[in-house]
Amino acid sequence: MHHIPKLLTAAALAALLTPSLPLAAADRLPWEGARRASMERSPGERDRAGRLAAMAALAERLAADAASGAAARALVVEVDAAALEEVLRGGGERRYRVGVSQPVAQEISLAPLAGRDLRRFVVGLPVGSVRGDADGGYVWTGVVRSPGASALRLRLTEVDLPAGAELYVYNELGQAFGPYLGRGPLGEREIWTHTVYGEELRLQLALRGPAAVSALERARFVIAELGHLTPRFLLPHLGAQRLDLERATTTEAFCSYNAECVVNAACANIPSAIAPAADAVADMLFASGRYYYICTGGLLADTDSGSQIPYFLTANHCISRGREASSLETYFDYTTSCANPDCTAPFDVTPRSPDTLGATIVATNKSSDFTLMQLAEAPPAGSVFLGWSAEPVAFANGTRLYRISHPAGAPQAYSEHVVWDPPAVCSSWPRGNWIYSQDDLGATEGGSSGSPVLAIVDGEGMVVGQLSGGCGYAIDEECNNVDNSTVDGALAAYFSSVAQYLDPAGGGGCTPVPEVCGDGIDNDCDGQVDEGCGCTPTGASCSNDAQCCSGDCSNGKPSSRVCL
Repeated sequence: MHHIPKLLTAAALAALLTPSLPLAAADRLPWEGARRASMERSPGERDRAGRLAAMAALAERLAADAASGAAARALVVEVDAAALEEVLRGGGERRYRVGVSQPVAQEISLAPLAGRDLRRFVVGLPVGSVRGDADGGYVWTGVVRSPGASALRLRLTEVDLPAGAELYVYNELGQAFGPYLGRGPLGEREIWTHTVYGEELRLQLALRGPAAVSALERARFVIAELGHLTPRFLLPHLGAQRLDLERATTTEAFCSYNAECVVNAACANIPSAIAPAADAVADMLFASGRYYYICTGGLLADTDSGSQIPYFLTANHCISRGREASSLETYFDYTTSCANPDCTAPFDVTPRSPDTLGATIVATNKSSDFTLMQLAEAPPAGSVFLGWSAEPVAFANGTRLYRISHPAGAPQAYSEHVVWDPPAVCSSWPRGNWIYSQDDLGATEGGSSGSPVLAIVDGEGMVVGQLSGGCGYAIDEECNNVDNSTVDGALAAYFSSVAQYLDPAGGGGCTPVPEVCGDGIDNDCDGQVDEGCGCTPTGASCSNDAQCCSGDCSNGKPSSRVCL
């Protein structure tokens, strides 16, 4: 058995930790009448080589089309030193912090050029330069630079590009994205650009044809923020070592920045029912407040076999606001080999690029720590939409759970867990709404948050929750799986909040079942486990055992006793 690192959580610091005793309902099997959806795979196959070739061709075309002199009029953005130091210091993170969002507020406007024929000229602007083309159109090229950045991206606001205008972002490494059109992908006059590597990115706006002159007045936007990503995002700068074959196959170590008990998914003997999750799980990059973070999430299927809506599950503590979802980039298929794992080049030999950009929140809640989103773009061809089960497993001791995640932003790692009576329960994460398990193989770290956890139900791997973090008496001991638990938000507890999306074939709701206090089921379909069933649920205050659904009230001080 491998000892597993635990995540430092606010609950572990601030919430009351109470000893856990055997529960009356602990060995009760999951209710077998719960709704389920089976795994689906999208049509087609991955074509990374073709995508990289197309991107390189676009970057070459944009560079050839660029207005000269843009580099001399670059927008240079210095990032707040204190915020940058906070990122580089790291430590104690559930969502893995990798960058700083720096306010900019720089307007870009071609309106002053209205009425000018630039077919023979290049005009410098406060940022970048503009040239005319042979058809009477215009090309503006701007350079944005942030010294010391490992990668950059921008948030553009007040965007309302005229018909025919195309905006791109690219760099000198051959990464190129676009066109961004109109009012942005969500129609909100906002564009989060894709991430490109290096200290410098280039924006390019093209207005083509005779209508270009009349479109100049609307050819404007504001560079509102710059995302400065640190070496914590571009891992080669961390000096991670190559691992020899023996070390890799014994799963004693993965990347040098991971705990020694993290298991490379490429080295693991993953059950065939769970293996497809590798094509469903993605590394996430997103902005939240002043910083950029990494978490993990995964695609979910719905019960309508005639649709394949890109629903994407993660944790509420990762993403809970629309702005965060709008900034989301997903990186699917982020893996390395087993025989010679190379964490010094995690984004492949050629630059690795995000697969989807942007999302909207479908449902989210701190209770059970879940966020269900709909991606704004289709995931890569051949992606897996994971099946799920609303069967409650929080009290089904001995149930094996399985996970693929991105600890510390590393390539896919694998872990296995067993539902158990934990040594401690964080009172703000009551068992039932959350699933407590003991780690049996592998590890989760900051960055793993939000990763789907699966159980094998009737021979098929199905999602039953998503990672919140860790809880225990030795939370700072990274490889202690005796005193600490891994804690997942329970899908069974919040299923009524997402049923209309994931279960349209089932009427968009849950099915009420007879009350059995302490069974971990949302019996009356109100989104709460065991609420109103005539006893006090886990985590709530109590004064004697008879009050509790579990029959167990803690033996602490009378003022702090809770149901276990």
